[in-house]
Amino acid sequence: MKQLFLFSFILFPVFLFSQSIISGPVVGGVTSESARIYIRTDVPTEFDVEMDTLENFGTSFTITDSTRSDQFGMVITDVSGLEPFKKYHYRYLINGQAQDSVYSFTSFPEENELGHYKVVVGSCNYFENLPLFGHIKAFDPMLFVHLGDWRYAPTPFGWDYNLYPDRIADAFSFRYDDPNMRGFVLNNTAIDYVYDDAYCHNGNQGNTYPRTVAVELAPDSFFYDLQTIEFDSAVIPGAIHGYFDHFPGYEAVDTTVGIHHSFKMGNMEFFMLDLRNPATPQNAPFVYHQETNTYTFEPDSDHSLMSAPQREWLLNGLQNSTADWKIIGSSLMFNKRFVQFREIATQLQVLSPALIDYVSSLSYFWNAYPADQETLLNFIEENDLKDVIVISGDSHSSMVDDGTNAGLPELS
Repeated sequence: MKQLFLFSFILFPVFLFSQSIISGPVVGGVTSESARIYIRTDVPTEFDVEMDTLENFGTSFTITDSTRSDQFGMVITDVSGLEPFKKYHYRYLINGQAQDSVYSFTSFPEENELGHYKVVVGSCNYFENLPLFGHIKAFDPMLFVHLGDWRYAPTPFGWDYNLYPDRIADAFSFRYDDPNMRGFVLNNTAIDYVYDDAYCHNGNQGNTYPRTVAVELAPDSFFYDLQTIEFDSAVIPGAIHGYFDHFPGYEAVDTTVGIHHSFKMGNMEFFMLDLRNPATPQNAPFVYHQETNTYTFEPDSDHSLMSAPQREWLLNGLQNSTADWKIIGSSLMFNKRFVQFREIATQLQVLSPALIDYVSSLSYFWNAYPADQETLLNFIEENDLKDVIVISGDSHSSMVDDGTNAGLPELS
């Protein structure tokens, strides 16, 4: 009995105070002089981050911080005093003991500095794609720009998870635990990120999502009801504040609008948009005509993906940018050629009313929001702005357009 009691006594405190990293690290918010690093531990833990430009940590410096009990065991540590355009190696020390893993990232070059900068753009990674991500690691980018659907968090946590702080924390850990990102990106590359619709319902705009319901009028005759379903509006502030609490990103512009933000890397400036939280419902502009059993699409000036405040922020940012390259980060496809597809399908409803479901499915991209797309394109032309590029996600495919079809050069 004494041996059994002693054995139990020894094991119990070791389990209680294991103090290990269970999520992260994730590096973001990088500038030429600073960075931000997220980690989450199994219990609140004090730690040191040891950092050096040398792999052997021969000239290292340390930052002391601790994960927080009121943040579900996570913390975002701010690191300052970096040198521009340097590769930094870092590791964690817990109770004075260096952990096994060594990570790295590269600080950004100084603003407007010319150079060769490698950036990877991606979205919609739900499944293991290890060969592709192996190539990304070999490419050794300075930055991975993630344009949404970084795993699909509602699947395990419920569409309303942003109403609950503990689920928010777990949802970000779930993203960071993605084998593609964890194994090939997060341990050696800085990242920036915007939501697509993975913070709530699939295909949502603001606190709504679209639905098409077929109603039989007579044998082989249907009315297709384009519906807008509302959900709890508290999800939106939960999603916005959850993002800034759990992702090590850049300073918020306006948390009443969304998670849009900007940052500079050398002679590039990125304008990362939020096209989900402030968006108006995609089905709202459709007008039904009972005599023909068809719809017309009639958006007004308030029909917007980004809201007027975010649109003004973007236009002012583009106009005042001193960067050679101005890059718009969009979680949704920009290509204006979809206007033609939508208009042709709308006209063909007289032959097949079911086509309205296809028309609706095209109407959450930029093409269906002229207050945003046409205003942006006209503004760029009127102000003779050069070298504006769109990077976009959501399409589950990859394509490049030189601007002939898209309106602006677009990498999707």
